[in-house]
Amino acid sequence: MRKLLLSIALFLIVWCSLGQQTVLPFKTFGGEQPDLFTHMVEMDNAEIWAIGASGSNLQGNSDVWLQRTNEALDCIESKTFGSSGVDRAECIVKDDLGNAYIIGYTNGYGAQEYDALVIKVNSEGDEVWVKTIGANDWDFATCGAWINGKLVVGGYSYLNAASSSVWTFELDEDGTVLSESLMGAIGDAWMNDIMTTEDGNLLYMYTQRTAADFSEVLIKKVDNVGNELWTYLQNDDTHSMQGLGISEIDGVYYFTGKRDLNDLTSTFVLRLSGEGDFVEELIYEQTNDFYVMKVLPINDSRIFVMNTFTFGAGGCDGGYLVFSQYFGFLNSVTFGGTSNDFLHDAMVTSSGKVISCGEYNSYSDQLPQGMLVILPEVNAEGYSYQTVNDQSCFIVGVQEMVSTALIDFLGNWHIYDLSGRKLAQYYGSEKQVKEELNQWPPGLYLMQAENGGAIKYLIGH
Repeated sequence: MRKLLLSIALFLIVWCSLGQQTVLPFKTFGGEQPDLFTHMVEMDNAEIWAIGASGSNLQGNSDVWLQRTNEALDCIESKTFGSSGVDRAECIVKDDLGNAYIIGYTNGYGAQEYDALVIKVNSEGDEVWVKTIGANDWDFATCGAWINGKLVVGGYSYLNAASSSVWTFELDEDGTVLSESLMGAIGDAWMNDIMTTEDGNLLYMYTQRTAADFSEVLIKKVDNVGNELWTYLQNDDTHSMQGLGISEIDGVYYFTGKRDLNDLTSTFVLRLSGEGDFVEELIYEQTNDFYVMKVLPINDSRIFVMNTFTFGAGGCDGGYLVFSQYFGFLNSVTFGGTSNDFLHDAMVTSSGKVISCGEYNSYSDQLPQGMLVILPEVNAEGYSYQTVNDQSCFIVGVQEMVSTALIDFLGNWHIYDLSGRKLAQYYGSEKQVKEELNQWPPGLYLMQAENGGAIKYLIGH
């Protein structure tokens, strides 16, 4: 039960380009426009699937990008999915049958402003179905988890133009909406991460703005039908805090995030027991911006996946801090060029490799490429890196989605005539309510959703 403040001195970190012992496996992928990876998963056949956004294979402003590689980061296939608007992937989740669900957002495919986007693909990465979920506002999906035959998706929704609320919904394997809910503070709030726990429950982590104009992190554990088991509030009266990632190691939960004060970003690593009891909080501060994205286990060590603007970086560099399981410092490695290079996700594969994904901005034209990096072993000091741009199967052209279905707002609808007189109230989707209204006398009616959006609907014979 302790809270530690560690100022990591420069001598603790070895700038990886100084050593020449072994080349760090480091590859970039993409075309001639901005491309980046945001999340990754290991499939059942040991393939590594990284997803993100591509500007090189344009159907619109940007396209959803799926990159398949093996554990050595050799390219198997690269493909994009796109509409005439902005399409971006933020998360990929696999199910129990070898399929995967790509989660993000779009303002194409008939979206109302911005809508959440979910693409189901099979084990070969081929599209099975595409769904957009949202109402008459901005709706973004950022994370997800698979539990008991359903996909749970988290994000945030703007119920009015001034603020956002945490938003979750559930889909079955066919893409049917099972439930939809809002949580968090009335002001700005957004989901950071969702994880299925080893005991078959769900962990949510989201950030919400406080009345004092700071932000705090709320952690919630629920069972597989949504009943709350416990909550934990991570806040600080002097710092704004923002959640980033969740990990579970031997039944203990690790939560990482940022601490912001006076334009300087530091980081926290919080440990909670399976019952939600506080175990330990580690706070890391440097002379410049620094934050930990995720905590990973390997052997008896803990690897902190980080982004840092110090340690001789020419901008932001990604890297790893390696600690003992009791957080005694062991070694480190950072990598990046003269511009800002970021890691966005990392994982330990079934064979024990640590692989990270992100964006590499340090080409001469400073356009980002999708970046994949392997930490060869725990003893990382002395490693150098050599950038290899793998364009072996990055397709040139457009793969346009051939099917899409709009899932509209699910909730309470209030029906008015044009004089403003309330006539009825229904609960359901927009499609269901319109089917009900088609039994009404001909005329023009106003359908108003509980979030404030309104639709004029003409009934005629």
